[in-house]
Amino acid sequence: MSKGTQYPPKEESLINRKGLAARFCCSVETIKRMEKRGVLTRVMIGERMVRYRLSDVLSLENQE
Repeated sequence: MSKGTQYPPKEESLINRKGLAARFCCSVETIKRMEKRGVLTRVMIGERMVRYRLSDVLSLENQE
């Protein structure tokens, strides 16, 4: 089983890797590394679609 959460509540806003990389001004590979280090928690939608909770992203931004 892959690491991450599946099927978030419908009212939860999600962002994809490319959008998150643009938001953080970094590469998609950096986002993947942040995920591996446990900085970000991914949400799996199906077997291949990866998203991140916007609430988690905002919390991370507020920590810095």
